[in-house]
Amino acid sequence: MSQAKIQFEISRKKFLVDNINIGAVESLKKVTNIINELAQNFNGKNGGELADCQIKLAGYKFYFADYIADLMNHSQYLSAYIKDYKAQHWNEVHNNIELKLGKVKNKELVENELLIQLKNEITDQLFYESEYNRIKLKSMAIDDILTAVVQRLAELKREASQSYMNK
Repeated sequence: MSQAKIQFEISRKKFLVDNINIGAVESLKKVTNIINELAQNFNGKNGGELADCQIKLAGYKFYFADYIADLMNHSQYLSAYIKDYKAQHWNEVHNNIELKLGKVKNKELVENELLIQLKNEITDQLFYESEYNRIKLKSMAIDDILTAVVQRLAELKREASQSYMNK
C-alpha cells in the first residue's frame, strides 16, 4: 500500500471518529442530565420515573459499548501502523544517519528519528487510547447507577407488595 493511501485511510478513519465523537459528547451530556436528575431526588422518584431513567441509561450504555469498540479499533490500528512504519523505514533512517554522522552510535538515534516522523500518529493513538479508557470508566459508572436504580425499583416493588398485603 502506498504512503498516500495509508495516510488517506488514517485521515478517513479520524474523520469518522471525529463525527462519532461529536455524538458521544452529546450523549454524555444527556447521560449527565439523567444522572443529575436522579441525584436530585433518587428516593422520591416513583417506579415509572425510575424505569424510564433505567431504559434511557441502558440505551446510552449500548451506544457507548459501540463507541468504545470503535475507539479501541482505531487505537489498535494506529499502533499496528506505527510498528509497521518503523519496521519498513528502519534501514532507510539508519542509512540517513550514517550519511550524516558517519556511523550510528546507538539505536536510540534511529528510534528518535522515527518517533519524530510518527509524532502525529503517536499523538492520535494516545488520544484514542485515553478516550477509550475515559469512556470505558464512564460506562462502568453507568453500570453502577443502573444497579442502584434496579435495587431501588426492587425496594419500591417490595414496599408496594407489603402495602397491598397489609390492606
